[in-house]
Amino acid sequence: MSAPAKRRVLVTKNEEQDETSSDSDMSEEDEETMDDEAALNQVIQVEFEARTPEGGDFDGIKQLLQQLFLKAHVNVSSLAEIILQQSHIGSVIKQSEVPEEEEMEDDDEDVVFGVTTTINITEKKDMSCIKQIITFLMDKCQRFGTNETVKIFENLLSRDKDCANNVGFILSERFVNIPVQISAPLYENLCTEMRAANEKQQKFLFDHYIIICKTYKAEIGRAHV
Repeated sequence: MSAPAKRRVLVTKNEEQDETSSDSDMSEEDEETMDDEAALNQVIQVEFEARTPEGGDFDGIKQLLQQLFLKAHVNVSSLAEIILQQSHIGSVIKQSEVPEEEEMEDDDEDVVFGVTTTINITEKKDMSCIKQIITFLMDKCQRFGTNETVKIFENLLSRDKDCANNVGFILSERFVNIPVQISAPLYENLCTEMRAANEKQQKFLFDHYIIICKTYKAEIGRAHV
């Protein structure tokens, strides 16, 4: 039995071509080609749901974490387990249940298309995978950040017991072809869940948040990016 949906998000992909051809000049081969193109360029509606992470989502979450950290030395299996252990915080994105009469041969109902959650890396700073994330973040700061940025992160990620910062690490990863618009309701859900957790005296009230954002930079001297 799948986890209950938290919020339903309708995502419409519309790919159409404006090119037209004269019917009188079309051969049979041209007509077949146009039929194929029409099938490929039809409007596709896909409905996704934000659901509570559950055990069967482990492999899908792990795959998304591998996509996020790429070749970094981070134990994504342990990180996926943390996400599942705090299932009351965060969501996974799955395709909405499809009525039997509309079912296709490819069943994507159990595919995890995205994951959004927050991990208290201050509270869990002694866990091996969290130490690896902190090392990863500091390495990026030292390689690409300014001296001021490095000092800020050193203060935020300090393992000193007297450090007053409570830092939340936001994980937000999805398949590349999932539209960015789906993120807004996911963050709304996440904020609601963290407020509810804080009311139960759980540690999800943060002074700072850290999130990994991918950027692209043009090479100096090149005409095209």
